[in-house]
Amino acid sequence: MRFGHAKERPDLAQLIYLLTVSADGNVPITYRLADGNTPEDPTHIATWQSCRELAGRTDFLYVSDAKLCNRDAMGHIDRHHGRFLTVMPATRAEV
Repeated sequence: MRFGHAKERPDLAQLIYLLTVSADGNVPITYRLADGNTPEDPTHIATWQSCRELAGRTDFLYVSDAKLCNRDAMGHIDRHHGRFLTVMPATRAEV
């Protein structure tokens, strides 16, 4: 594992801790660690896949921050008949 650095605090090392919780009580469902310099955008595909395998279905609602709002991740979930809710950044043409 390599350490990255926080943009706000370049003096601090960081790693990415990806945690997925349930909506009914914040019960941890999946987690994994990534290098601190890992971009967050592509992590959603693997996280959604893990949730899909655990649930054994795709009709759950995957809720995420704006990092999910990219063509690859949203397209992957849509192609597999999944549902998602995310924040759309003002930089998107659809806004």
